[in-house]
Amino acid sequence: MEEIIVLLEQIKEQLAVRSKLMLSVDEAAKLLGLSPPTVRNLAYTADFPATKIGTRTMISAKGLAEWVDRQTAKPM
Repeated sequence: MEEIIVLLEQIKEQLAVRSKLMLSVDEAAKLLGLSPPTVRNLAYTADFPATKIGTRTMISAKGLAEWVDRQTAKPM
């Protein structure tokens, strides 16, 4: 029963994140299954949809989905 509650909380969290226009580095990292430092490093690449708002690095939710689509379309 406890596992089900944990899964429901994770689903609830993901749905809340998906309704946002901008994501924090930690939120984007969770969605991508990457560490926050890896996402911060990606933010310095030209094609990653990140921007600075004050001192925070924020990632466009729509841009992130498009970036993932582009990455998965590339041949390995």
